[in-house]
Amino acid sequence: MEIMKNQWLLVALAVFCGLAEEVECYYKSRMPNGFSISPAGKDQFQPILLSPSGDFALGFYRVEKDHFLLSVAFLLGKDETKINATDIVWSANATNTVRENSEFMQDASGSVALLDERGIAVWRVQAAPAPAVVALLDSGNLQVKTEAAVEWQSFDYPTDTLLEAQNFTASMRVVAAGEDYTLQMEAAGMALTWKSGQVYWRRKAMQEKALIIPEKGPIYARLESDGYIAMYQSESQLVDVNPLDTYHQKLRVRRRLKLEADGNLRAYYWRDEKRFWEVDFQALETPCQLPSTCGPYAICGRDTGCTCLSAGGAAGCLKAMDSALFCSQTTALVRITGVDLPYSEFAPFVRVDSEQGCMDLCGGTCGCSAALFYNDSKRCYQVPAPLPTLVQQPTQDKVAFIKFLNTTNNERRSRCRSSKCKAVLILGCLAVVVGGLAALGACVMAIWGCKLQEGKREIYIAMSEKFMAALPYKNLNKDEAA
Repeated sequence: MEIMKNQWLLVALAVFCGLAEEVECYYKSRMPNGFSISPAGKDQFQPILLSPSGDFALGFYRVEKDHFLLSVAFLLGKDETKINATDIVWSANATNTVRENSEFMQDASGSVALLDERGIAVWRVQAAPAPAVVALLDSGNLQVKTEAAVEWQSFDYPTDTLLEAQNFTASMRVVAAGEDYTLQMEAAGMALTWKSGQVYWRRKAMQEKALIIPEKGPIYARLESDGYIAMYQSESQLVDVNPLDTYHQKLRVRRRLKLEADGNLRAYYWRDEKRFWEVDFQALETPCQLPSTCGPYAICGRDTGCTCLSAGGAAGCLKAMDSALFCSQTTALVRITGVDLPYSEFAPFVRVDSEQGCMDLCGGTCGCSAALFYNDSKRCYQVPAPLPTLVQQPTQDKVAFIKFLNTTNNERRSRCRSSKCKAVLILGCLAVVVGGLAALGACVMAIWGCKLQEGKREIYIAMSEKFMAALPYKNLNKDEAA
């Protein structure tokens, strides 16, 4: 009976909001049982639920004309129509937007879900048999809870942002928009990783040797209101303090820690008098310290900014290539001096006797996109694909060998060359003989798939050869480098 009553209330609210666009149409603190709400209106942000103070709101954020994220956003006294991407602190469907016919709802069992326009759940919380409610706290924490327990909370599933009082544990990940960069906890600190797990920034707990005791469990981090990022092994065991610029200034402000799309970790505080977020800390001070500031096949210089390796790169540097391409095509190595990796401090290496030894290691490893050799220390760094942005160095004692695709015109005929592709074609065409017209489609699709794969490879080969032709550096084919 209670659910039926709330459903009639929701219908009445929806009709009323549809007739009166200027009226504020949202709930405060908690949603009624049995709710069902879809994106509507033309505003950038459609609030559904407000925290008790009104500082946070749950609602539909419009990413594009008809694509939405179910998100928690900072309001902080702002007009909800003025909410933008910088105000979003959590999203249920961060990597899978929904359209206008989607539905945020609670079913009869108490479970909460976001259904796309096809009725398929893109996010769901299975609630206990007892009635569960959806509540938004003043901390910005969205909860699904019963009288007995919190069944689920957004603080346990961060997207790209951490808020004050939110414990960040070893089981969690903060992932930047685009999913190229990740913040995670380690045994003795926290680290930023790129793509395949390569660390490019690390903060080790200053008191790790004195205080961290392995058998007492992993450490966790938290953004504190006093203006620092703390690491704990327990609430009574503080093992690190990473101060922000406003540390100990006793500001009563809202704070956030965000992993940005460029890969940098930044802390912000809300400047109420100026109505914007002020940067309070950033993990990496210069853009050239980030893995892909300029993209692959480019060099980042403190004074020169981004430049392509190729002099003919005015239309943009070469695109990143998958390591599988290096395993299936003839490759060439290009020698470049005066560059380094942006994360060499954290990259694994081996020691070799010479440049030739380092170059051979990369040339003999199909997944290697480049190798860097340090003449002074004899260190050799093998770089897996994709290639990061290289960093310009004032000295010539560091040498990079960059791998490109390279092949002859006779080898570049568009045909299926791989044994796997040929096998698919043979099987598909035999099926035509055995099964008749029904299998003809499978044969045609196999041929089309091979041509598509080959076409993609052809594009990268052509791009690579054009790029190499404009390089002001020496090309070192494996058989020419002896």
